[in-house]
Amino acid sequence: MMPEDQEFTIYYYIPIYLGGRIRNGCLELESEVYGEEYDSEEHYIFSRKETEKLFSIVTLDEFIALCQLGHLIGMETFLRENGIRYSSVTV
Repeated sequence: MMPEDQEFTIYYYIPIYLGGRIRNGCLELESEVYGEEYDSEEHYIFSRKETEKLFSIVTLDEFIALCQLGHLIGMETFLRENGIRYSSVTV
C-alpha cells in the first residue's frame, strides 16, 4: 500500500543524516555526511512507478528499519537486489 505524503527522518547521528519525503506518490531521500575533510550530500529520487514497486515489497516502516540497520550500503543493496531504480545527485 502506498504511504500518504509525509516527511520522515530515518536516522540522525551527528555527523550523518538520512531522511526523506513522499510527495505526489514519489519517494525522495536525502543523505548528508559532515566530516573533517569533506562534506557530502546525496539525493535519491524515485519515480512514481519505482516508489510503488518499493512499497509493494515493504512498508514504509519496514524500509525505514532496513535503512536504520544497514545504512546507505544496506539500502542500496536492497534496492539493487529488488530491481528498484532511482536517480541520484551528489552535491
